[in-house]
Amino acid sequence: SAAAWRVKRAEKALLSVGIPADALSVLDHNPSRDLPYHNNEHALSVVINTYEGAVRHGLPGRIIANLLAAALFHDYSHVLGIDDAVNIERAIAVWRRNAARFADYGVDVAEVEYLIASTKFPHDESERIDVRIIRDADILQATEPDAHRWLDALSAEKDEEFTINSSIEFLSSHLSTEWGIEKAQRWINTMYH
Repeated sequence: SAAAWRVKRAEKALLSVGIPADALSVLDHNPSRDLPYHNNEHALSVVINTYEGAVRHGLPGRIIANLLAAALFHDYSHVLGIDDAVNIERAIAVWRRNAARFADYGVDVAEVEYLIASTKFPHDESERIDVRIIRDADILQATEPDAHRWLDALSAEKDEEFTINSSIEFLSSHLSTEWGIEKAQRWINTMYH
């Protein structure tokens, strides 16, 4: 299944930077795990996409570890219908409660908090490649093989229609890394060829 595939890929990404696979168990207690879009599968996809982007851009292992921890927590305890800044504060609060465990794996606690905060939408400008990678990884959910399911889920959460065409327009104006743009372009090509 797609869910099992995401777990295996996320575990592999974490293990590659010295974070044990059982770190994913934090998602077991995620209050938003059953939301249509901002759920545990989304968190796993962002971990996978972040890893792919970080490797593609040649980032070192410690920076990748920080990115993966931030990706895991970036939408934790997400609540529908509130300002994204509040959701980010909620995610950071959960991160702080779990940070010591991740520090034992060599993760920079303050840096992860900064990276989680950087996923607040709309995005501020950033020159940092790690920030741009996690942001791209977050919004590339629509490029998953089951894109229509994700777009329907986002439509349900936001109470507005998200389509393939609106996703293409959104990605074209928000992606900021070479990797993210290339990944989106490959997806667009499969949608129209």
